[in-house]
Amino acid sequence: RGLELDEASRARVLACQDLGQLERWIQRALTAESALELFQSAETS
Repeated sequence: RGLELDEASRARVLACQDLGQLERWIQRALTAESALELFQSAETS
């Protein structure tokens, strides 16, 4: 989809060991307009 992650966001994803969180990020990545939106959604849910 062309969603680009900065180094900090990439490190956050790579460091995550919570499979549930990774699955939520994958689902949100389908519609998120930016990495910021992806992680803001994760923080508020």
